[in-house]
Amino acid sequence: MRRALATVLLGIAWFVWGAPAANTRLDAFRTAPRGQRSASDLRRLVAVSSLPADARALVEEAELASEREREWSLIVASLLSPAERADGLARAVEEPAVVGFSGHSLEPELPVLVDALLARYGPETAPVPPAPPRDDWPMIDRRARIRVLLALVRGPGLDDERAAIVLAATLDLLATQARRSEIEAALAEIEVPG
Repeated sequence: MRRALATVLLGIAWFVWGAPAANTRLDAFRTAPRGQRSASDLRRLVAVSSLPADARALVEEAELASEREREWSLIVASLLSPAERADGLARAVEEPAVVGFSGHSLEPELPVLVDALLARYGPETAPVPPAPPRDDWPMIDRRARIRVLLALVRGPGLDDERAAIVLAATLDLLATQARRSEIEAALAEIEVPG
């Protein structure tokens, strides 16, 4: 009786805690990009100051790319009102998720957002304002912000001026992420003492 009860409790524990954790690790392993290493990964492995000058320059460029990605998130937050954010979140929940290989650097929603902006507003871009110093929308990550924008563009839309700013900022973000992917492939080539 005790053995059967223990087996049942272990089975319940596995399905409640073990299986989801194992699934998460397997998914991370399957989608982990091969042959890429982020600047922060490299910093954890070796003192960057001990690297050759060209490798240090790559690390600095990767960190600048990460900063540009953070700035995109801040700019998007500053362009949307609280009501638009709430509406976009509600609409994003109802839309199917964009699936694809995201890797360390590339978010699959970005090309979809650019296509939606071009289809609805055309190729007009506008100067991107500087990023505000603080994030007043801190509880939502960049991929979720992309999905909110996509839902708003497909739904009620943005005014032409903000759409032009979002398009310019998103094109820059897409180029930044593509470059960061190249840098991370180069960082993976750096020999790290074992």
